[in-house]
Amino acid sequence: MGKTSVRVVGIDTAEKDAGCPAEAVQAEASTRALQGWLNRGPFRMTHRLDEPTDRYGRALRTVYRLRSDGREDRQADFMRREGGARGYWGGG
Repeated sequence: MGKTSVRVVGIDTAEKDAGCPAEAVQAEASTRALQGWLNRGPFRMTHRLDEPTDRYGRALRTVYRLRSDGREDRQADFMRREGGARGYWGGG
């Protein structure tokens, strides 16, 4: 996002610069899914006050939009369902 690197809380995706061709293909599919979700409309990003960045200095953010019924449509949930992401909450 501009010059700020953002890590979405709750997911891990394949790396675009992976040495494995299959991982690179999955990374492209994940990127398309992410772009599709973001382009659907306005969204919000929030962070924990006690942990705004990860150990690499990336901004840790929960990304979501509010549905018409008031429920949250979380980007991480969408990516786990549709974008080839797996759940990730820190660690190795």
